[in-house]
Amino acid sequence: EGTLAELIAVADIDDQFGFVCPRSNNASIGTFPRPPHARAGKSITPSSTYELWKDLKDLLPRYIYAPTAIGFYMLIKSVILRNFNGLDERYGVGYEEENDLVMRGGKVGFRAVFANHAFAYHAGSASFTLTDIQLQSHKSANLEKLNELHPEFIPDVNKFEISAEHRSELLLKGLIRDSAGALDIAFVLLSMSQAHNGTNEFVVNILRRFCIIAKDRYNITLVCDPETAKFHELDKLAGVRVTSAFDQIYAIAFSFGQPYELHIINVMERIAPIVVYSMLDVISLDCAPLRYSQNVEEFWNYVSDTANGLVFISQFSRETFVRRFPATSADSYARLLSTQTQCYSDRCKELKTGERHVLVAGNHFAHKDSSRVGKVLANTFPSLSFLVFGEQDIYPPNVQLLRSGSLSDAQMVQAICDSSAVILPSFYEGFGFTFMHALAAGKPIVARDIPATREIIGTFEGLTGVYLFSDDRELESALAACLNVRNSSFSREFGDNWSTWTEHLVDFLDGLMVDRTKIYPTILKRIKRGDALRANAILASRTVPSEVSPVQAALNEAVVLSWRDLEELPTEQFVDCLYENILGRQADTDGRIYHIDLAGAGMSRADIVRLLLTSEEFKDSRRNTRVVGLPEIMDASEPERPQKPTRRWFRK
Repeated sequence: EGTLAELIAVADIDDQFGFVCPRSNNASIGTFPRPPHARAGKSITPSSTYELWKDLKDLLPRYIYAPTAIGFYMLIKSVILRNFNGLDERYGVGYEEENDLVMRGGKVGFRAVFANHAFAYHAGSASFTLTDIQLQSHKSANLEKLNELHPEFIPDVNKFEISAEHRSELLLKGLIRDSAGALDIAFVLLSMSQAHNGTNEFVVNILRRFCIIAKDRYNITLVCDPETAKFHELDKLAGVRVTSAFDQIYAIAFSFGQPYELHIINVMERIAPIVVYSMLDVISLDCAPLRYSQNVEEFWNYVSDTANGLVFISQFSRETFVRRFPATSADSYARLLSTQTQCYSDRCKELKTGERHVLVAGNHFAHKDSSRVGKVLANTFPSLSFLVFGEQDIYPPNVQLLRSGSLSDAQMVQAICDSSAVILPSFYEGFGFTFMHALAAGKPIVARDIPATREIIGTFEGLTGVYLFSDDRELESALAACLNVRNSSFSREFGDNWSTWTEHLVDFLDGLMVDRTKIYPTILKRIKRGDALRANAILASRTVPSEVSPVQAALNEAVVLSWRDLEELPTEQFVDCLYENILGRQADTDGRIYHIDLAGAGMSRADIVRLLLTSEEFKDSRRNTRVVGLPEIMDASEPERPQKPTRRWFRK
């Protein structure tokens, strides 16, 4: 109902709209949403496909430009018929005749568009079951006729298929709910380590609660190394799937942690229309060594501009990020992590407590300042024993050094329980897990006066046994005062527990899908920005050996490609990139389709690279191109070279 009226209305928008088609369940590039829909627990019937389209149609703009029209249901303006003599009967009973007409109109500026808010069901090739025609050979012959007359047709369609608009549209099927009304969510844990630290403690606590609180709203997948999931016992969570593959479209991709490498951005962009990053610690924006060694400004500017949601673990972290990226358009959830001491005290219940040392907490990073402060205090209090979590260095004899990354969770908690005082000298924190562990164990605390610590202290009333210092002049007196008390205590606590924090997070994620008008434009912007990041990465990976002169480099086109960067590209862009950088030219239509088909038939990307690197064309070109990090093959023989077909056809 209303389909023809909507086609006419869209056609009237622009005089150059010569062809308008509705969306359909089966219309090649005009299909929306993309099948299969079996994952939604719904059968493929006219009514079910219509309902799926109706659920998602408002996410798309009213129309999009297309390289051609789909002949099963196609509005053709009368000006086209008057000037181009209609469909060409040389194509016989069907296939490619509509593309021929669109191409003829396109040569003088008439465009084809899809009316996204109109729908027509299409069974597909049903008419041809009534004939004796050999459909496949008929289609192939007609495509050859079309290519001879309009060589721009297939390249134009290929360009459309790798466009940001089309790839954005494909992601929207992730918003189809299953038969129980639940959506799929992927928690991306690719940067999670097999170690015990504050970040991983946060991840584990939130996931445990999320699986309980949101089990009826979301089907939960953890995208990570299975061994990492096993290390943190995440594989034991009820109803959770663990995978290292990126081959499914989810509704939401949630990254526990800010991206430090392009790989994380690529995965997040590829697997969901709604993308959320938790910006746990924004220190890399301000600490020079971290900012220098990691491409954070470019990556995080991309995140600020293209994420649907940003999650911060304190108001301080949010304010810092927004001041660095004031133009951010992402919705944000900023809430101090759990400061309920019972959320941390359970880990101490089975451990003995003592006063064996003063613990100086931190790690090897300069902003933690644990190594320097440990030396200062050890020299000032030579009769005390100190345990320092810091960097490898020469310390006074009353200092024992431990590297925090090598400790088990139990060892770290035991170190706190065995302390007479806990020193927290860090200049910069997004939160303070060690502060909370020390407070839960009742240990006196000396902490640097920084925003994150003040934010935690603000959730307690009547807090005693906690001493703040701003510089070394106050450090000695702060520790002396701390040693005169046996414990820290408080009269009242106001902060969240883990369940409350997670409940608010679930509500935040639900809210990201309320304003549906923002979803498609955000995906579109994200993919375009991501394409620019990937293109820059490939350009940056091209290096010229120092012994090669600039002139010789230009002649030889000396290029070094990163396998990691190539592997991240969509298949079509992957093939185009290989042609440009290995063969030094644009892909011809036959070759492009051929190599894309090889990938679709199961040939590994690494073998496709080897095919081109061992091709006669590459050898004859004498180009100086190599791929760094290309996986090795089991034997030294060249990959099997499939017979190149003499005839290819475009599949509708």
